[in-house]
Amino acid sequence: MLLLKPERTNLVQYLRKEKKVIFSELMSAMKRSPVSLNNDLKILSKYDLVRITKKINPGHGVYKVIESSLGNEKIEFRVEI
Repeated sequence: MLLLKPERTNLVQYLRKEKKVIFSELMSAMKRSPVSLNNDLKILSKYDLVRITKKINPGHGVYKVIESSLGNEKIEFRVEI
């Protein structure tokens, strides 16, 4: 049920198109705050829908790279209530 929020589905769809994106670019494109985007990415990575890696930016610290781990595969969710 956590995955079915519209913001998360939009995020997955965006990442499927872009393949790999830097966190700050994703934040701007999705018009989301860092906290809300991090929460959604944490949930999506828990279910292996996205991969988050950290890259070193020489002299400027670290940045996150987010990529879809699904490619163009169809996603189907089944919920029992």
